[in-house]
Amino acid sequence: MAQFQETLREIVRKYSKEGLPCRTDTVLRLAAIDPDSELSLEELSSIILEDIGLTARVIQTVNSFYYRRVGHEVTSVTQAVVLLGFNTIRDIALSMAILDMAEKSGGKALLGLILSSYLGAHLAQDLVGDSDQRERESIMVAGLFHPIARIIIALDSEEAYGALSQMEKAKDPTKKKEVERTLKELGDYISRLWNLPPFIRKNMEGHGRDGGKTALLISGAHALGRAMILESDDPERARQELKTLADQTGLEHVKLMELVGHALRRSVGLSPKFQELLPKSCTETLLKGLEPLEGEAMSPKKAVVQEDRDHLYLSMLTQMSTAIAERRHSVDQVFLLASETILRGIGVDRVLLLLLTKERDQLVPRYGLGPEIKFMKERLHIPFPPKQPPLKAAFQQNKEILTNWGTLLASNAKNVDSDLSQAPCAISPIIVDIKPIGCFIMDRVMTKSAIDEKDLLRLKAIKDLVVMATLKR
Repeated sequence: MAQFQETLREIVRKYSKEGLPCRTDTVLRLAAIDPDSELSLEELSSIILEDIGLTARVIQTVNSFYYRRVGHEVTSVTQAVVLLGFNTIRDIALSMAILDMAEKSGGKALLGLILSSYLGAHLAQDLVGDSDQRERESIMVAGLFHPIARIIIALDSEEAYGALSQMEKAKDPTKKKEVERTLKELGDYISRLWNLPPFIRKNMEGHGRDGGKTALLISGAHALGRAMILESDDPERARQELKTLADQTGLEHVKLMELVGHALRRSVGLSPKFQELLPKSCTETLLKGLEPLEGEAMSPKKAVVQEDRDHLYLSMLTQMSTAIAERRHSVDQVFLLASETILRGIGVDRVLLLLLTKERDQLVPRYGLGPEIKFMKERLHIPFPPKQPPLKAAFQQNKEILTNWGTLLASNAKNVDSDLSQAPCAISPIIVDIKPIGCFIMDRVMTKSAIDEKDLLRLKAIKDLVVMATLKR
């Protein structure tokens, strides 16, 4: 066993130093993008998140000593894109080995492992729940890193990974625990070598309860993914993992299976090879094979609680302040960083940045983060000076104002459904040298929770940093 462990460590050392290969289609998609185009932040981030190798290199780079001088971790690809800039991201991708590890060098075991890894990451992200929308991307990143040691071993030698899997399936519990310890050691080694932030490190495979509730959630999602994809001939194993996950999350069976199906479809759609590995008919069979035993009940519990919001807010605000002080970023990058800080730091569902047109007669959307942003952008062309009382008061008083979408979109009332109409939102005017230039709008339309005075104060602090950055340019 000791010799086998050393073989695995040598494999991990090799790829930890050289880096994981980047998928060819990812490089081509990034290379084809015009750096001057207004590619939305969420689109660029989504391209990166579809590639395990590139995600690993981006997070590794942004958390290197150069980008972590203030000592705060970055676990969001969106935030990393803002801090590094588009050109740096593209350079990272182009400098990596242009090899599609799944399609070119992998057999069925590696393909299945990568597919199950995406399934576990997507499922863990969905299990976070609407109340923790701000952490969904960090969970996705942590989910992709969770089985990185397995992927590296299988990438180098499917024979070695096969031997590891056989030990994992052994009836002898000591062998299973030895596999867990080995994967944990390898994951910790990668974390140190790549300088990964604590949030990702404690959610890597093998940490289990030591990593807290989030680590258990990610671990459970990945265990279910491997059981479904790599052990599809044993539905009982998958059903056991499903029950464990249900106990951890408290979700009813119907809802949990809905999330599993959604995560599986998203994952399979990433590559034609994945589709060949797991046809739709097979997907349906797998999902049906996970039906609970008759009479099996799953009582609902509270959704998993994520990292402390106050700590996250202060961390992101510090990063933003440092970036502005160093003057390494354009005004557009500051706007994007501010939008990300509002979304994740304050903990809202959506944030939109509206800027005045050159004619100064309209406020039009420039950036947006969160679900259904495209829908909102189409409806947010607001005449300026504004006539709506909340927006008018915000600019006249240079003050954050709380309102709802129904009032803000009064001129488009026919296009606003009742749920959106009642959803709370907050306006933060951006005024530089008494000259209005735009505003931020944030909401909690998905979670349907209130926006309080503390949220408004935090929104003002972020806006004030934007104003300061704009004054320096």
